[in-house]
Amino acid sequence: MNKIFYKPTKVALYDATDINDGFDIWCESKSCTVKRYKKYVKIGDEKVPIDKYFDDIMRMNMQYANMPYFVFEIEGSILFRDFLYNVQKCAQWATSLRLVQSVLPQDDPKSYPVSEEYKGIPEWEDAYYKWFEQVVKNENVDQTRIIMPYSMHSKYWYGCNLKTLINLLSLMKNKFPFFYIWYGVDFEKSIESIYKIDISKYYVPWVDCGLQKYFTSDETDSTEPPFAESCEKVGDYYFIKQDMSLILYSQFVRQSDTDVSGLWDLLQHDDPDKFAHKVFTGDTLIHTTYLAHKSRVYQTVKNRTCFFSQSDGDENDPHYWSKFLSIFIRDMNAEEFKSVIPCAGCPEKCKFKDDVKFRDTGQQRGYIPCPILNKNLDYAKARLEQCDNKLNNLYLDLTKELVG
Repeated sequence: MNKIFYKPTKVALYDATDINDGFDIWCESKSCTVKRYKKYVKIGDEKVPIDKYFDDIMRMNMQYANMPYFVFEIEGSILFRDFLYNVQKCAQWATSLRLVQSVLPQDDPKSYPVSEEYKGIPEWEDAYYKWFEQVVKNENVDQTRIIMPYSMHSKYWYGCNLKTLINLLSLMKNKFPFFYIWYGVDFEKSIESIYKIDISKYYVPWVDCGLQKYFTSDETDSTEPPFAESCEKVGDYYFIKQDMSLILYSQFVRQSDTDVSGLWDLLQHDDPDKFAHKVFTGDTLIHTTYLAHKSRVYQTVKNRTCFFSQSDGDENDPHYWSKFLSIFIRDMNAEEFKSVIPCAGCPEKCKFKDDVKFRDTGQQRGYIPCPILNKNLDYAKARLEQCDNKLNNLYLDLTKELVG
């Protein structure tokens, strides 16, 4: 049996503004009633030491809504990556594991390092060996990713303001102690090392309302009906409840300007030692609640109907985009399908052309080149043979029309 290659976790402050900027602006905005001096502020006739006033303002937990802005560079598990992605999704970026696993040596464990917090935990190691065995046999990354353990190591970047950071670390300490031990403490140290301030003294004992929405339900409400899948359009918004796998959820939470809930319900715990043995893999199912403006939903549909999204799988399979897309393409013909793919069936309009050159030239394992971009009927037939679903049938019809 090949040895698992572990890499250490890391949290480092990559970039930041001055932590005092928010306080300075706060004082300036209150200058008509709060007179600021070198060692104290004067509120009416009362003198308050400047340090005490700073602490009081920090504990108000509202004045730093827009500043300062931190960017952290993190190395760790993709499970923690997705935990963070539930917040400030538009301020995230990550190394593409799909790309890495399609290019690096397929049978070398060093190509697939595991984050060190899972070292020596038998349940996670068993899940890794089960997955790695499939990786060696199957070069189709999207098929093997279905059982990929979320202990896999990656590098990613996380951006947030001070208010969000304080609320997030409060949440981790209270409801996700395993993550707090491995990552939260390092967040604190990275701030303290530069600004000489212990932000933990400003933590709150509750879940901030801005983060509460990432839980699907109130655990104290026993009257809530059982989870049931549905799709509702309310005004300009889509409200979709759907079971989906963790691998699909990972891609949903990266859609900006959306609220996606469900993961935190599975991750919250009281005992970090007990939680350490709870395994999450690509096929872990989540009760997902998805809310987004119609423009965001249509953009998501457009991007995910693209041939390169690798949306294989049965329309009822919660592991693939096919299930979500079926809501929108179920009754479409080839002509109508043009309206929901980015290129509209025209190779010259492909907006991903530069980004997909590597895989489109066959250098990335397990990928069939795009039949539209290459005007190649064999590629469309190969994808349909790989997975006979509605999406691939539409691509075949559209390619036939294109090549005549």
